[in-house]
Amino acid sequence: RNGLSFERTKRLTFTDDLTTLYNSRFMALYLDREVKRCRRMRSSLSLLFMDLDGFKSVNDTYGHLAGSRTLVEVGAALEKTVRDADVLIRYGGDEFVILFPETPLSGGLIIAERIRQVIAGTKFLESQQLDARVSASIGLAAYPETADDVRGLIASADRAMYAAKALGKNRVVAASPLSSPNP
Repeated sequence: RNGLSFERTKRLTFTDDLTTLYNSRFMALYLDREVKRCRRMRSSLSLLFMDLDGFKSVNDTYGHLAGSRTLVEVGAALEKTVRDADVLIRYGGDEFVILFPETPLSGGLIIAERIRQVIAGTKFLESQQLDARVSASIGLAAYPETADDVRGLIASADRAMYAAKALGKNRVVAASPLSSPNP
């Protein structure tokens, strides 16, 4: 019984109430551990930062309950699109983060573009006889290519996402590689 309540508490602590995806608390712990592992194993980790375009108008047009339902459906669409090893996080509001272990920037870009296409091509709220459309502005960063620590990884993915918004939304932008010192 104690074990069960511990598992339940852990689940509540690390998952988002609405979408049941992982939350930002889980992300902080996972990233810290994963970047250390990547350093040891000399492997890669890509981080995708995604903000929904047009989400405010879904809320304004259909109401907040429909907005919440849209976030749940976006989460479900993401779960169907990513690989088993990938980690889905609702970061907050209409922002999602996806972590791609063992994945360099080039591999992350392939998955990011697939995600962008799925979100843009999905009619959300069909079960409510509505046709809500959103798209995704996506920023992608990778350890060790575009950042050499957790904070840098998040910051560079976030900057890339804002660049995607500034370039007209519904697109994927990769963070710039770190300039490596010449040998």
